[in-house]
Amino acid sequence: MFSLVYASKAAEAVTLETARAIWETASRENQTLGISGVLFFNAHYFIQCIEGDREVVNKLYNKISRDRRHLNPVILSYGPIPVRNFAAWAMGLFTSKQVNRVVLLKYGLPDEFVPSALDGESCLAFLKEAFELIPTSVAAGA
Repeated sequence: MFSLVYASKAAEAVTLETARAIWETASRENQTLGISGVLFFNAHYFIQCIEGDREVVNKLYNKISRDRRHLNPVILSYGPIPVRNFAAWAMGLFTSKQVNRVVLLKYGLPDEFVPSALDGESCLAFLKEAFELIPTSVAAGA
């Protein structure tokens, strides 16, 4: 079991509708591939954690890195994990507007999230903590 966390700049401002379309496609495809994870976005950045078989995770990231909606994708964390962090989600989704300001401040982030402010370990911790605080019904499609 492997986990990969990456960040990328959005090629264009990301709307909730765009993110939902990504989420719908990713959820279907990830379920088929045995992938779990979560996608976080704001108007300017994506951060995603992908979990699954090493080869499948690698192929999926290569596909994502060629997606024209992403600029300069950067792997923040990659390696084996003992258990999935987002096992219940083929692809969870949440936005910066759903994150509690206290969580942002805990990780030293200003009101506007900028992924370069976090290292890979902190980024994964942020994703886990922020996502856990969002009600399941909301997280399922932001």
